[in-house]
Amino acid sequence: MTKPLLSINNLSKSFGNQKVLDQLNMTISPGEIYGFLGVNGAGKSTAMKIILGILPKDSGEIVALGRPLPENRSQI
Repeated sequence: MTKPLLSINNLSKSFGNQKVLDQLNMTISPGEIYGFLGVNGAGKSTAMKIILGILPKDSGEIVALGRPLPENRSQI
């Protein structure tokens, strides 16, 4: 079995009292194509910004190529 390219485990984010992401889980394996679909305000852009290191996460883990991504992306 191949190692996932990206694995997201229990990713959560809130803005004030508004929970935007609530324990998001997903795995992207080599050769797979994914898209984020959802209504306005569903958390698509927030999830991408957290994955890219633009926004901090409240909790959860993001693993790329078997390595946890650091909070400070300049460490990559």
